[in-house]
Amino acid sequence: MLEFYKYNYYAIIDGEEVMGCGVTSLFDSNKIKEGKKQIGTISWDNIDCLKKYQLYYETRNTKKGRVLKVAEDYYDFCMGKAYRFKEWEKDLNIPIIEECHKIKVSLQKVLEWEDAEKAIQYLNEHGLSIKGTLK
Repeated sequence: MLEFYKYNYYAIIDGEEVMGCGVTSLFDSNKIKEGKKQIGTISWDNIDCLKKYQLYYETRNTKKGRVLKVAEDYYDFCMGKAYRFKEWEKDLNIPIIEECHKIKVSLQKVLEWEDAEKAIQYLNEHGLSIKGTLK
């Protein structure tokens, strides 16, 4: 049975959750495991993965090495509330966590879903159908 799920991605930095993006998707409930799980780790070799999770970040090259600045949102990033890491001080090891849970959506959201076939399947599986003909 198709259900709507909300995926949230965040990084754990200094024991705090730094939120990234949230994505809503329509999936078969038999194939989805709800809950939290670590899906990766950011290191100096794969810093650009932060872009995929929509965390605000910036890297700078200095004579000593790279400097990474990471924040939850643009305001924190600009106001100096960002986390800073220096390549020459320590290894970078930022866990990326994925949290998935089922959500209820409005009928309007179902009708506006980009994959019409899945939206129709969702409506049929939930006992909703449209009868009539188009003219």
